Amino acid sequence: INEGQIPCTLITNRATIDDGYHPPFEIGANTSVLTGPNLRTSTKTVDKDVAEPGEQLQYTIYVHNGGNRDANVTLSDLIPDNTSYVTQSLTYTLGSGTYTGSGISWSGSLGVGESATIRFRVEITSPLTSGTIITNTADLLANSVHYSRTVTTTVRSEPWLYDSTKTATSNSGGYGGV
Repeated sequence: INEGQIPCTLITNRATIDDGYHPPFEIGANTSVLTGPNLRTSTKTVDKDVAEPGEQLQYTIYVHNGGNRDANVTLSDLIPDNTSYVTQSLTYTLGSGTYTGSGISWSGSLGVGESATIRFRVEITSPLTSGTIITNTADLLANSVHYSRTVTTTVRSEPWLYDSTKTATSNSGGYGGV
């Protein structure tokens, strides 16, 4: 559906199925274009799927209004357990935002087809048990409709030896030397 489509437009898709053996038949599906903002294509990402204690993670929230009405959007994003907010790391392309002491708060007005990007960083607590999952969720609210986006990072804190190599040198040239 194209952005800006007229509200309540009925869209019909019909198909005829003919396998050459049975009589052909027709099937179809209908949908209506709803009126209002639509943030369904909004996303949240994290720059590392696996990280070590002490490393920083960058979260990016892309908010897009694909609806046919302007959206007054609010975002709340609590800083995840086992991390701490990196001071002054919050950036956004429009609207206004702040670190509240426990999370990120942002608000902005998005016209039809407009987008905003919000970024911030956290540092993973050290020490931290290997296998700990850090979960972060962004909650978006636009004109009384709630959207939630979640990402995870797995903490790896044991030695990582898979890239290790072994080399051997020998001063002995005789039989049985290394």
